[in-house]
Amino acid sequence: MKKVVYSVTRSGKFDNKLTGIGFITESDLGLACMSKNGKPYIRIFEDCVKNCHPIIGHENEYRGAHYEIREIEVQTTNSSGDYTGSEKRKIELNRITGYDPENDIGFIADSNGRFEKLWQFSSYLLLKGFKVLAVSKEDKFKFGDLPKASYDDKIILRCCDFGKPVQNGNKITVKGKTYEVIP
Repeated sequence: MKKVVYSVTRSGKFDNKLTGIGFITESDLGLACMSKNGKPYIRIFEDCVKNCHPIIGHENEYRGAHYEIREIEVQTTNSSGDYTGSEKRKIELNRITGYDPENDIGFIADSNGRFEKLWQFSSYLLLKGFKVLAVSKEDKFKFGDLPKASYDDKIILRCCDFGKPVQNGNKITVKGKTYEVIP
């Protein structure tokens, strides 16, 4: 076990950063943490060390990406709005074809965990200045050259290229990668 200085950035609806002293084994990173109610605990990021690589020009510094998948639990209410409990929900894969007119770049992006609803994904991209050219839920398109992305709380850029995406009937292509929208 080695003592290390770590920095872990957690992305999602609200980004936050954990930094401090931790310990690594051959495969795991362990952090001493404090819960919101003041109880100490050890947080383990399992099997993450294999994803780290040396940073060029920085001796003994490494960087990597490690993703954890978590189910979403939401509160349920009745028609009066009264709390009735909670349930776990499957997050659907959503795919958006977009275009950045300012930089003349077209792209295909997936969200498989960051947004619960398709409209939230679309709204996010519109707020960032992109034009949304096509939107699809997982059951409304064929994956084509872009296989299903694993669950993640980030937007996954599947492909991008200069110019607008090419739409030929129900098929959409960006940089040679094609998927088909089901009408």
